Amino acid sequence: MWPFSLVDINILFSLLLIAGVTAILFEVFIPSFGAIGITGAVFIYIAIGLVSEIEDPLNNILVSFTIAVIISFVLIRIILKTKKAKDLILDKSIESEAVTEGRPDKNIGVVMSNLRPVGKIRVAGKVYEAQSCEEFIEQGAKIEIIEIKGNKIYCRRID
Repeated sequence: MWPFSLVDINILFSLLLIAGVTAILFEVFIPSFGAIGITGAVFIYIAIGLVSEIEDPLNNILVSFTIAVIISFVLIRIILKTKKAKDLILDKSIESEAVTEGRPDKNIGVVMSNLRPVGKIRVAGKVYEAQSCEEFIEQGAKIEIIEIKGNKIYCRRID
């Protein structure tokens, strides 16, 4: 006999199944190294165990695992078709407007955003990311490039 005689087993089955699917959906959005997804699979396992006629626990585990995997794949496919999927997927190409390829041709430029100590500078019409060698430099100030090491540009204020 079911120990919770006050709770209808169909309602409990539905709640556990919804909780399991929701947990698997959360695992897609909030990666937790599988903890939330495993919790969802356990909820589905318990829900199937409540209503199934399967006596062997191993078969019950296999059925619930299969259902959890199918639900996961269906949810992922649905999510990838939404407009917000771009926010979830890392773009392979990362481009920055602040850094222009190559090195500056000249040594004199203007600060585009405050150098505190890193910011943007404009030299010969191109925007670069640079670092102040001395102090914070306000936007609009003239700067001189002192040194370029690899992809880092070091500059100082010109008075």
